[in-house]
Amino acid sequence: MVALNSRIWHYINDVMLVIYVNIFIIYGMGEIMANFTYQDINDGLKRISDATTEVDSVMKQANLSPVGDFMTNMALKETYAGAGYDKDATHTIGPWQIDPIRMYDIQQNIINSRQGTGGMGTAYKERADIINKHMANLGYQDFDIANIATVNKDGDSYSYGNIGEHANDPLVNAFLTRLALTSVPEAVPDNMYGQADYWKDHWNKSGAGKPIEFTKMLSEYRPHYYSTREHQDKLMYGPMMVNKAFKYE
Repeated sequence: MVALNSRIWHYINDVMLVIYVNIFIIYGMGEIMANFTYQDINDGLKRISDATTEVDSVMKQANLSPVGDFMTNMALKETYAGAGYDKDATHTIGPWQIDPIRMYDIQQNIINSRQGTGGMGTAYKERADIINKHMANLGYQDFDIANIATVNKDGDSYSYGNIGEHANDPLVNAFLTRLALTSVPEAVPDNMYGQADYWKDHWNKSGAGKPIEFTKMLSEYRPHYYSTREHQDKLMYGPMMVNKAFKYE
């Protein structure tokens, strides 16, 4: 009976997700497409998990702690692990929806570190060098993590100019996300409730997303985060989230 209910629930989810095939749903600064299925999400999680695992392995060389699992959870919340992301979007980039302001900060940190300005020290330069060497070994010619896209800055306004060919590559986007997270002094929590708050405070601060939405998505698509009665009880509080196929915040 449990297995049957699970299959029915997954089928209903698929139907609801594809019903508005050509509708774009606004999610923060990005564009989320509704023409994807439960299987698309699972496939996306596999690609994202492979990318974040690789990032953790590479960034050990820079003495950075592994946060790949959290990054996978972030991508799930941001774009259904890339399954719902419109690659033609111009306001944001990739499965983690890196906006122009965040990209600008990443680039400036690398530039300042390379030039020895801004009090950055050499850490960002060393991280960028490690990433660039790894990507070159994978066959990415003339790759520079600091030159994935150009950002136009006009006072307090930021926008993307040229978006390079690798901008939406999950591995490239994962490296960018890892660099962005190095600017957060607090360590990433190892439980989903702490991660939900961390994501809200440090990645979605100006967005309308809610921590409970983060945990609800994990409970559905990464159920190993949802294995105890205590977790189930906690997820019952608060207003019910509008069906994910029709509303993003």
